[in-house]
Amino acid sequence: MADRRLSPLPWAPKRVARSWLSHRAMWIAATSFWLFVAAMSAAQILWASQNPGQGMNVRGAIVWQTVYFVVWIPFTIGVWQLTRHWLPERLGGWVWLVAAPLPVFAVVTIVQTFAMVLLSAALADQQTGTWGSFVIQLRGRLNAQLLIYTAIAGTGAAITLYERYQERLLAASRLEAELAAARLQALRGHLQPHFLFNSLHSIAALARTGDTAGVLRLTAGLSD
Repeated sequence: MADRRLSPLPWAPKRVARSWLSHRAMWIAATSFWLFVAAMSAAQILWASQNPGQGMNVRGAIVWQTVYFVVWIPFTIGVWQLTRHWLPERLGGWVWLVAAPLPVFAVVTIVQTFAMVLLSAALADQQTGTWGSFVIQLRGRLNAQLLIYTAIAGTGAAITLYERYQERLLAASRLEAELAAARLQALRGHLQPHFLFNSLHSIAALARTGDTAGVLRLTAGLSD
């Protein structure tokens, strides 16, 4: 029998990309989410302004809220990219895993608030100075900043855990496919000697009876 190499098993898993969330998809997801939140916030401000006795600056409030949420888009991507590598075994334990986000939170809060103040001042009338607005916004939004940062960092960690889960499933599938291929190879190794023995025995029996045509037929079949 001609030697044939084992072909890939039909159920063998194909190699997949490591990250389920590409860089482009991350930008699309973050942009879509924060634009949706900004639109909902603007709608809430417009609804509140319809109540009698509300003397708010609708345009200024919408600008400040919209800029606040939109500015979070690049910071969301940055925090995702950073926290996806924050695992207990990489940081040296759970203590460092809890302590590591604190300085990042401080930097993100200061830079995001300052960027929001600068952009809002350029788009809306600002009665106070830049530094005064920065301090007011930093104090007034600190709790919201903490909640938003925690949600973003938690999402990044969830992405990492999901990727590791998919990698383990892929490794288990590959191991199962390799085991099935090894079993098939072993089975062929057992079957081929028996098949060859039976074929030669049949050819010898036909040769004893003088059946030349049968011998030629079986020999040609064995060659195929």
